[in-house]
Amino acid sequence: MSSRRVDFEIVVQPPQTVTICSSIEPPVVARTRDRRLLEAASNQGNHVFAVAVLYASNMDPGDGTNISWSASAAPYTENTSSSGSSSSSGRRRWLYFIFSGMTINTLGVFSLQIVVHVLRYSHNEWDQADQVVSANTRHFTVLTQASSADRPSSSERRILRQLEAAQLYIRDAY
Repeated sequence: MSSRRVDFEIVVQPPQTVTICSSIEPPVVARTRDRRLLEAASNQGNHVFAVAVLYASNMDPGDGTNISWSASAAPYTENTSSSGSSSSSGRRRWLYFIFSGMTINTLGVFSLQIVVHVLRYSHNEWDQADQVVSANTRHFTVLTQASSADRPSSSERRILRQLEAAQLYIRDAY
């Protein structure tokens, strides 16, 4: 893919505090509705995925010793009708990247950089990998015991409910 602007956002941030060795809950979620990425994800010869790389606040982003997780693109179509008016109804397609089950076994202040990649398959082998876009989460603190008052925002809860209804995410208690 050529260098161009790709709309990409992190729509569920990590909690401000996380308990050491426990899954980050709710999961970090990123999404795009970029037409070319949607097309790439629907093509059998491509694999669209994202990698979340953990960085300590005092760590150089180029340091290769970081921990990472990956998530495959999950297509989702949202109905956008408003107030029952058929004239304003429509469908919006998204690719979601849901990072469930991430645990961190070190105390400290961290952030995640999420990077989207496209692998292209042809002639029985992977022949091209493109890094397309990236975004960073807010900083969060890993503690011995995290605050129980740290809940997702209303917009984050709405997105998580949509993903749960589409069976793209199974909710833990939050």
